[in-house]
Amino acid sequence: MRAYRSGGAQALSSQPRGRPFGTGLLTDTEKRRLFDAVCSCTPKERAFGTELWCNQAIRALLLRDFGLSVTAMTVSLWMRQWGFIGPQPQTDANASYDEETSQLALWYLRDLPQVKRLARKCRVRVFLFDEKPLPTQPNHVGPAQTMLCAVDGPGTLYFRVVTPPVTAGTRMDFLRGLQKDVGRSVIVLLDTYRGNPRGCACERDPGNADDIMLVPIPVDDLERIPIECWPFKKVRRAETRPERMRKGTRE
Repeated sequence: MRAYRSGGAQALSSQPRGRPFGTGLLTDTEKRRLFDAVCSCTPKERAFGTELWCNQAIRALLLRDFGLSVTAMTVSLWMRQWGFIGPQPQTDANASYDEETSQLALWYLRDLPQVKRLARKCRVRVFLFDEKPLPTQPNHVGPAQTMLCAVDGPGTLYFRVVTPPVTAGTRMDFLRGLQKDVGRSVIVLLDTYRGNPRGCACERDPGNADDIMLVPIPVDDLERIPIECWPFKKVRRAETRPERMRKGTRE
């Protein structure tokens, strides 16, 4: 009754208990060491067997250098706090639909299904490439850093932190590392921003370029992709009442 009188019905709702998820496992100094380790070198330079960082590689680094075994969810929480986030679809229902969005919708309906069929036929992994500046961390010394990243359909993020300027050769080295880590050919979806690596195979020897197929998306910024045209997760249409009734009858 005392809580109701002071805060009303809202005060009676259950409140989270215990410490916030993901806190208390590392001190601030240890988190800073971990962040610096991920930003300053690649997993291969840390004597791991991969070229790019991912959730699993960071967990292995924690276990070896800090003696700490954590869940993938905890590492994902820290990655989001540090800005290690892959491209996200635009979820604003009131977003403006211009000519670029119309071209993107046509690409989604006509070209993307062909890419997916090719991937299934040839056992190829499909990734969405992005490049973004990292948020500045407290007490950071030195130039701003950029994250090159690629995310697949299930949401696995592969990334590498580099210091600008980022050249086409830097991006191509990242894609070669991605192809090597996944162990098979890759199809990389990327926006039509002029700095992206779609032409870098012509600028220098691409190495295993036959295992890396670049597919441009008709949009200049991945954040402009509406969720209806998101290349991985299709929006599920709400079932009508007759459809629910038929489904219940079959079950």
